Amino acid sequence: MVTSVNRKKNIGQRKEGGIAVFCKNNIFEGISIEKEYDHGIVLIKFSKLYFNLNDDLYICFAYIPHEKSNFYRICDNDFHVDIENIFLEYKYKGSVIVCGDMNSRTGELNDVLETDNLEKYIDCVEPDVFPAISKRCSMDKVINAYGRKLIQLCYNTGLTIANGRFGNDSCGSYTFCTSRGQSVNDYLLVCPENYYIIKNFNVIDFTEFSDHAPLSYEICLNNNIQCNSLPSTHKYLKWDSSKNQDYIQLLSQHNELLISLVGNMNSADDVNNAVREINRILYDSAFAIFGKTVLKRSPTYVKRHDNDWFNQNCASARQDFNYARNFYQRHPTDANHQRYILARNRYNRTKRLAVTNYKRPKGQELCEFAKSDPRKFWSAFKPMNKNKCLADSDLLINHFEQLLGGNPPDICEEVINLIETNSFLNDIVIDSLDTEISEDEILQSINKLKTGKSAGNDSWNDVGWHNPEVLTPHMDNLAKQGVILENHYVHLQCTPSRGAILTGKYAHRIGLQDLFTQEAVKIIEDNDPNTSPLFLCVPYTSPHSPLQNGGDPKYRGSNMPLRGIKGQL
Repeated sequence: MVTSVNRKKNIGQRKEGGIAVFCKNNIFEGISIEKEYDHGIVLIKFSKLYFNLNDDLYICFAYIPHEKSNFYRICDNDFHVDIENIFLEYKYKGSVIVCGDMNSRTGELNDVLETDNLEKYIDCVEPDVFPAISKRCSMDKVINAYGRKLIQLCYNTGLTIANGRFGNDSCGSYTFCTSRGQSVNDYLLVCPENYYIIKNFNVIDFTEFSDHAPLSYEICLNNNIQCNSLPSTHKYLKWDSSKNQDYIQLLSQHNELLISLVGNMNSADDVNNAVREINRILYDSAFAIFGKTVLKRSPTYVKRHDNDWFNQNCASARQDFNYARNFYQRHPTDANHQRYILARNRYNRTKRLAVTNYKRPKGQELCEFAKSDPRKFWSAFKPMNKNKCLADSDLLINHFEQLLGGNPPDICEEVINLIETNSFLNDIVIDSLDTEISEDEILQSINKLKTGKSAGNDSWNDVGWHNPEVLTPHMDNLAKQGVILENHYVHLQCTPSRGAILTGKYAHRIGLQDLFTQEAVKIIEDNDPNTSPLFLCVPYTSPHSPLQNGGDPKYRGSNMPLRGIKGQL
């Protein structure tokens, strides 16, 4: 990645987009960042020294939000003015190209400011010489406000629109397609004197990932960069019965040579040579008629497999999407457009459903691992491939020698002495790390824990006397000295359960089967400890949210069945 910019202003919970620029490793050193605007403009520079160019090359990537979008409403920048200022600033430093999503519909407006030929009436003014520029075509005939601004930008800077003018996009293909229609929103702007830089401009087919079609073009640079060797090709014959006569006519041109080869076979060597020559003639003639040439994949090429969640339904939806897209590209009618949109939406829905169905059992499996086998749970989050250091020792030595300025003997000898004697380890003394953790420190840490919240739902396997791998020493000690109740039933609410514990009666016998009310407070207060002894006394005053409607103010916010004022229960 060369650079990336993200918009600083967000609208609601949706994060705004940005621009990311990537390049290949073999040209990374020749590219630098000149300007970055967080609202959606990036200017990169191709160095003339690195690429052996006459002038530096600047490419301005821009994303202009829609004129009716919320982001444009809160944004204070005029994007067209920013692009124009960048062009006027750098046009004297080198060649400038502008590319991006302009959200502009220019129709077939003329983007070239025509001359008025008035200089013929003035002798002292030399006539302007304009290069011959072909007329631009566009499949989108609509013009909006942004489109007129873009045309005015072309008038002010001398830039021209490459869409529908040269390359493989002679008709001005659509670059944006949704269920509401299609339009040309993405542009490449080039000055006429820089046409020779751009090669093979084209609007690539739509994909399921975006409503926009990618723009593809090549930049002609001097070939002074080491590139990978060209891929090898594989030749084969594919027979076609309809071309039999063409093959026979081509072979008839070699009749005299074939006859002479057969008639001059006097020895075994002559037979072998004749067989090889006849085989060559037959193959060359057949390849001229039936031959095919395809690229051979590199032996290091690894076929990219589909994701684990990509099932047969996804493959079928992808096939339908590709068919609908290709048919729409060949026949851009309204019916085919709607069929393409439906196929794309169906493909995306199928993928989302497959991802959900794949992740749900995986999540359930992780939850089971978290309870039963923590080792498998944490191993699922470990990276599959560990990155290894590709730098050898010589490279590291050269790197640090450049940083230190050669070979400083004083520093090297000092470091070597420290390593050999291990004296630097003996000099490090940290008392807080060497002393043992005392019981008071443990109790102090426990007291800092939050006690005003309810405890979690501990399962059977989350305590030490059931699972040795769980460390709960204080609870283990309490269970060992007390009584473990492992076969009992409780109510769904806290108030009935605690009322039953305090009185020794069922909750419905004392009227606590519902939530805590003023009547329940009275029942607890009127309880006779002699006839119905209390089995539990907990001296806490922590508030309990479901029990906030007691009659007496001293009971409000306090859970009287279990948590009362110290000394009363």
